Amino acid sequence: MPMPNPNELWKIADRLETLFLRKNLKRLVARLSEIEKLKSSKVISTAEANKLKKRVDTAVREFAREFEKESKALQELMYENGWKIAARELGIKGTFQGIPRKALQTINQGLVFMHNYSSDLIRIAENEIAVAIMAGDSYENLIARLMSKIEQNGKRNIATLARDQLGRIMQIAAYDSLSENESDIAYYLWNNPNDERTTDWCRNRLYLNPWTVEDVNHCIENNPVKWKGYEIRDPDIGSTFLHPHIQCRSVLTAVSKSAIKEGSTSKEELKGFGLEGKKFE
Repeated sequence: MPMPNPNELWKIADRLETLFLRKNLKRLVARLSEIEKLKSSKVISTAEANKLKKRVDTAVREFAREFEKESKALQELMYENGWKIAARELGIKGTFQGIPRKALQTINQGLVFMHNYSSDLIRIAENEIAVAIMAGDSYENLIARLMSKIEQNGKRNIATLARDQLGRIMQIAAYDSLSENESDIAYYLWNNPNDERTTDWCRNRLYLNPWTVEDVNHCIENNPVKWKGYEIRDPDIGSTFLHPHIQCRSVLTAVSKSAIKEGSTSKEELKGFGLEGKKFE
């Protein structure tokens, strides 16, 4: 039988993420470039520093608001894609009825990270300004350092935020789609690229394939760190069964009862599915 294959979902996520990051990195630089208007060779006074702090604060917060708005739209699009592809892989002909309240809450909770992130950027700026005043530095030198530090920090954190949230929504969407048709599912399968970036937590999930419906529901409800002797999520962060670590790329797929009944696959064939020698096509 054709096996569940979420490669299409990963490709969509990668493409959307790349476009999103490129646009928002340009926007961050554009917002910060407004600060360049204050450039001069004179030494910074306390009064001028307050003016600069306000300018930086405004630039970062405006960027954060734009980022949040587009991030929410991107995640909603990713949810719909994830739901439809997971349903199609299982052979479900259900119609997408919109994003449920619980998934919307997850999207909104993810945007809280953006507030923390923008606060970090502002804190960097304030520290640099304070150091410049004490050192009797000029606007020119300060703004060059400031632009460099905020942009570097911004690029790193924007990428982490976007990748983590897209992965989280992709995982929730796939499960929501499949669980609505739980009566048709024989087994769940964890699927991930199984490459050099794959963590031990996610590789252990492949080793434990296939998963019964009861086991998956138990793990979602109780969120264990270990399952059948294997660690399946990061114990040191607020991870969940569906999102076991930061920037996770694993996603649940499923095998239908009809496929088992017809004999086109068996539980034995599904053991360890996704590991070396059992690659998805």
